[in-house]
Amino acid sequence: MKKNKIEINSRQWEGVLIIVLLLVILIFLMPYVTKIIYKSQVTGAISSIEGLSVAIKTTYTEGNLTGIISLPFEIKYEDKEYTAYSNGKKIDIYFKTDGGVPKSGSIIINRDGSIEVKDIKYGIVTCNKKAEDSEVTCKLS
Repeated sequence: MKKNKIEINSRQWEGVLIIVLLLVILIFLMPYVTKIIYKSQVTGAISSIEGLSVAIKTTYTEGNLTGIISLPFEIKYEDKEYTAYSNGKKIDIYFKTDGGVPKSGSIIINRDGSIEVKDIKYGIVTCNKKAEDSEVTCKLS
């Protein structure tokens, strides 16, 4: 029985070496690419939360002038839909945002005017901010 020999010429070796080199580069770059994607998700979520906070403050101010809204005022998200609460009671108001809408969580204006963020979820991150904190913190969901 005759054995078949597979011959690989120099062009084929060059192709294999290029593929191996690209795979090695990809393996080393993946952690950096993943880190960049995560940081961009966090930055986007924080920017959206800041925009939401401004919109909620504006909505509260307008509603307070007409006597519809009092503190604490909360906008609670569930499945990208919101419910507004004034002093613990559900109210029917229109709340407009220009940016992205979180999947879940809530933003609250407390009686002292401080803003609290509870489990606001954007994409792969969940963000929080206690009333006494100055910055929003986010982590992977």
